[in-house]
Amino acid sequence: MIRRSRGLPPGTKPGPSKVFLLFDGDDSNAKPNAVNNWPDPTDNHGAAGANFSFCDGHAQWVAQKYYDSVRNVSQNGATTHGTVIPLP
Repeated sequence: MIRRSRGLPPGTKPGPSKVFLLFDGDDSNAKPNAVNNWPDPTDNHGAAGANFSFCDGHAQWVAQKYYDSVRNVSQNGATTHGTVIPLP
């Protein structure tokens, strides 16, 4: 159950279609301007976003503007790299 996520209201049970299992690897933080667990120019897809696979079996491209929302909903997190925009 969601308690503090920035992406869904408290009390929400996201279900398997909102909980991810895997996402694209984040390239080394040793590179200049690298940001850990955030799409940045040093990653394989650049700053555009990343692929996620979810517990219901689907995979989805997640653009950078939705990245924090997807991670927060799945992990009951509150990470922000700016405005958190829920997936449409």
